[in-house]
Amino acid sequence: MAKKSRRARTAVPPQSASGSVVTPVVQSVRPVRAVRAPSIQAPKEVDFGKEYHYVIKDLKLTFIIAAALLVSMIVLALFIA
Repeated sequence: MAKKSRRARTAVPPQSASGSVVTPVVQSVRPVRAVRAPSIQAPKEVDFGKEYHYVIKDLKLTFIIAAALLVSMIVLALFIA
């Protein structure tokens, strides 16, 4: 796959069957209306404990699994050595 380039492509005019360059027909362009930016509201207070309660639960579970694996590696090292 070719690397994407940030440069804009230059338009190549299409050629007709006879080899001469065909000039495109330009239609009238309507003026663009100004778009109003949405109003910015102050951020609401968020209770992260309630919002992300599952993250703490997952971190505790991960710590317990890591501790169990560490203990099992120490016990195996004592039996093998």
